[in-house]
Amino acid sequence: MTIGEKLRNARLENGITLTEVENETKIRRKYIVALENEDFDVLPGKVYVKGFLKNYARFLGLDGNALVEEYEVLFHEPKIDPLLEKVKPTNFKKPAKTSRGLLAVVAVLFVGLMFYWLGFAGTAPQGDLSERGQKQNMPAGEDNRKAGAQDPSLEEPDTVSPGIEPSQRGVNVVLQVTDKDCWMQVVVDDNSAFEGLVGPGITKEFRGNDSIWLKLGDAGAVRVLVNGSDYGFLGERGRVVTKSFAIGEDGGGNAIGG
Repeated sequence: MTIGEKLRNARLENGITLTEVENETKIRRKYIVALENEDFDVLPGKVYVKGFLKNYARFLGLDGNALVEEYEVLFHEPKIDPLLEKVKPTNFKKPAKTSRGLLAVVAVLFVGLMFYWLGFAGTAPQGDLSERGQKQNMPAGEDNRKAGAQDPSLEEPDTVSPGIEPSQRGVNVVLQVTDKDCWMQVVVDDNSAFEGLVGPGITKEFRGNDSIWLKLGDAGAVRVLVNGSDYGFLGERGRVVTKSFAIGEDGGGNAIGG
């Protein structure tokens, strides 16, 4: 019996619908169908496949770890040692006679240009020489004052107005999953940034320019920090919570409601 058949049979034997599975596990319906059909390419990646398999199996009363191991065996991708790859030798061809003649012509032209430029440098205009002499005879202090007036790096720096450092502007949200899997969805500046199951001990960080909206399937399993401020847990264990954080007038993030 395949992985998908085990999941589907267990669900049907317990009389559970796909809608009930979606509501209880927080796994989207299309991913549940993909797991039962073993259409694993529909899911974002192998990490999501293993996480959803474990979560769905636990909900049905099956051994999630055994299903994950079975998936690893069936869909294992062998790694290729780069040291064993054969390197094709490069074939070097001897230059043809025409190439040798062309190189000789280029060498002659190069030598001629060198003599031309050397002769031109030896007959530089007198005005340039006199100007160089004036610069050499100029007092060191006067030369330094002129150089200082023209060098923008020696000017006084612009006054920096106080406020939040540029690296701290915007909204920075850190989600620390404690001791239990938690499904979460995060939207940064009105764009979907993440949706999926996160395991215990994993930390997710998101940065936005204007706002961050998040939904936690188990608010009591995730510690929330916003711009360095510890908001703790946004709700009790097993409670689904949504929260929005938007940039304040000072550039920091403020909670604006659930």
